[in-house]
Amino acid sequence: IDAPERQTVVPIKGDVEDIERSAGRTEVVVDEGMNTVSYELNEALISFSTAVEEGDLQGACQMLERLELTAETEAMWEQLSQLALAREDIVTAERCFGAVGNVSKARYLRKVNHLVRSVEAETRMPGTGMGHFTVQSKLSVLQGQLPRAEQLLLQQGLVEETMEMYQELHKWEESIAVAESRQHPEVATLKANYLQWLTETGQEEKAAELKEREGDLVAAVHLYLKGGLPARAAALVNRYEEREAFQPSLLETV
Repeated sequence: IDAPERQTVVPIKGDVEDIERSAGRTEVVVDEGMNTVSYELNEALISFSTAVEEGDLQGACQMLERLELTAETEAMWEQLSQLALAREDIVTAERCFGAVGNVSKARYLRKVNHLVRSVEAETRMPGTGMGHFTVQSKLSVLQGQLPRAEQLLLQQGLVEETMEMYQELHKWEESIAVAESRQHPEVATLKANYLQWLTETGQEEKAAELKEREGDLVAAVHLYLKGGLPARAAALVNRYEEREAFQPSLLETV
């Protein structure tokens, strides 16, 4: 398990003499001096480790489903989910996230599984759905590989879909960058929507920085003041006062 802090440790007194396996049981025989004591190991955990080592992820999933959810088994579910995603076994990955109560990721993967089936039904080519760019882009988003997801979509000329992907993740600046690089006609509207979202969510400082980069210094000053950052507003005025004719009323406010 990749989470040693969540392993179950059983202290023993003495030396291990033997490990006995029989009838689905594994026992560690310990010589404690005056006595010989046997400690039974959790066979399900052993079977899980064996299944993982052999690459049998569905078998490992079945083993875990027999166990109660504890800190230790939760770590095992997490380990299995990452292995399943790495091997693109999204059916098993969905079961893993569902088992630990990660509803959002389980639902997301359920949609991806449905997308795989839809692609294969449409193309009439079983087994090819996982390689489709739509599926791969969704998996890249799930794993935080946004540049790869962007590349996959833009290679198909899907500029608006790429912009929407970033907007759904509240990554407006990345969405704007895509729009500008592809000379999308709605760049100005996108910037206005981003500015509105920043102000509605109380992010006046970031909105002011955006306006400053665009050269709208007066709007930037007002936003800094609205956000309770008079020092930032004053610093901006001092930095650009020689080339920008700020209104006296604004200077008095700062």
